[in-house]
Amino acid sequence: MRSFGIATLVCGLALASPQAVTATSIDGVTLAEMEREASVVFVGTAERVQAKGWLLMVSFRGNRFLRGGPSGAVTITSLHLPGIQLGIRVGARYLIFAEPRRLGQRRVRRLCPMGYPQGVYGLGSDGVASNSWNGRVSLERLGYRLGK
Repeated sequence: MRSFGIATLVCGLALASPQAVTATSIDGVTLAEMEREASVVFVGTAERVQAKGWLLMVSFRGNRFLRGGPSGAVTITSLHLPGIQLGIRVGARYLIFAEPRRLGQRRVRRLCPMGYPQGVYGLGSDGVASNSWNGRVSLERLGYRLGK
């Protein structure tokens, strides 16, 4: 009976967490799925990383859009919770696959990386972007596949 009570408490806490309220899931997202479904794909340099409660906002500059492109300046938003770290450092360049999602207390529509850390690729000087979730991708080949 005691283990049932503990399990119930843990489930209750999980359901009350901001992550449970705002994220539908953090299932695996493949590169092919991101190429097909991302409404915004861009390369940019991280200019500012700012945490506000359980939200993380990252501003990028020097952006090159491969798909979409709301403006020259882009801010992506992610959940700032254990297990959902994006690993973005100011001054580094990234390839980002993003989609609009409703996050925050007011459920404001924000541009979020697909699969959270899965949609964030560090960019090397050789034009190859990589992450630990989906491996490596050549920007030249990606641009060709996306028609840019």
